[in-house]
Order: sequence, then C-alpha cells, then structure tokens
Amino acid sequence: MKKGKFKNDRSIMIECACGCGELRTKFDKKGRECKFIFGHQNRGDLNPSKKDWVKVILSESQKGHKQSFETIEKRRLKLIGRKQSKEEIEKRMNSLKIIYEFKKGKKYEEIYGEEKAKNIKVKQRISSIEYIKNNCNGIMPMQGKFENKIIDYIEFYTNKKIIRQFYINGYFLDGYCKELNLAIEIDEERHYNKKKQIKRDIEKQSSIINSLHCDFLRIRVKEVVENEKINEESLNLYINKIKNIN
Repeated sequence: MKKGKFKNDRSIMIECACGCGELRTKFDKKGRECKFIFGHQNRGDLNPSKKDWVKVILSESQKGHKQSFETIEKRRLKLIGRKQSKEEIEKRMNSLKIIYEFKKGKKYEEIYGEEKAKNIKVKQRISSIEYIKNNCNGIMPMQGKFENKIIDYIEFYTNKKIIRQFYINGYFLDGYCKELNLAIEIDEERHYNKKKQIKRDIEKQSSIINSLHCDFLRIRVKEVVENEKINEESLNLYINKIKNIN
C-alpha cells in the first residue's frame, strides 16, 4: 500500500499545533496525518508559551550559524535608500545609551568575564597589528638597547638558532628558539618599575606559554650589563640554564 493512500478515521479531532485552540481532523481526505489548520503553519498569533518554545528552537538551531555573503548582501541592498523613522532612531539611541551607561567605567573583565575578556583583547591586538602591517608600510617592534647583543651572545655560546621578534597571539617575543621550544624576553628596568607593565608582562607570558607550551626565560638587563658592556659571568648563568633545557 502506497504512503498517504491508506484510510484513517476522520472523526478524530485534534487542536491546531499553532496554539490557536481551534480543532481540526487528525487526518486529511487522503489519510495523511496533519497538525495544523490550513494556513496556520506560519501564523504570528502564537500564544506566549508557543512563542517561547519557537524562540528556544530557533536560538538552538542558529547557534554559531554564520550568514552567507549572499544573505548579508541581500539585506544590505534592501536597506539602501530606506530612511529610518523617528521612532526607530529614538529606539536605537536609547538602547545605545543603556549599553553605554552599563559599560561606563568598567573593565572588560567586569562586563564579559575573565575568559571572554582575554579573547577580546587577543583579537584587538591581532587586528591592530594587521591594520598597521597593511596600511602603515609594515611594523617595527620596539627593541631594547642591548637586546641584539645579548641574543647574539646567547646564540653563539649555545649554538642554537634564535628567531628575533617572533610573532604569536598579537605579541612579539624578543627571541624564540624553536629547537628548544624556548621563549626569551630581554627586560629593561621599565618592566619592573610600573605595575601596569608588570601586569601586561604576566598576561603576555601566560598567553604565550598556553599557546606554545614552551619554557620561558626572562633576562634582566641590569643583571647582565655593567658600564654599557655585557657582563659575561652573569650572562653565562642564564646560558647554563638554557643548556639544561631538554
């Protein structure tokens, strides 16, 4: 027997699935099971409970869904030349004021939570660097006065290749040894004098370690440089640490 051709009892009545409360027969003339009264499938007058249910289903099905370029373009073209009413403008301005008042004087961590705030900051750093690269003839990270001399010395006495200004997560590392999976930062005194800078350095270090799963070595310039010259004895202590890394 073909699907849809079997006979069913048309005396059975059910409520329309749109939530309007009207009754209809459970089966149509061809014996097919039905849930809606004709024309009620897309009705806007759903009862509150039905509306909430539909919202939940839609939000779950559309979670993480990205609109196609064609859909975005179609919407954009539809809005070209359209003037907003005073009510729409006022409504938008009021919602912006509410958002502004809520965010005013707060840090990202307070608004979005620790994890989301970190991700936002990473995205902002990366987008800023990409913008500078594309629109300002490249980017030149700031280098310390003794940075190159210290890294040259380490390279020579460890016989390991160190990549200068290694880019990761929107940060530039002073040096990165791929062979040892070792990150190196050459810190001048400003890295130890200011609380904000210390906090930034901690964030940078934790972000890099989480991404590369590497060892991290901070070399304080004050400890390895005396009278504008490298103190080999002090720097050799750091080199011994590097040699002990497996």
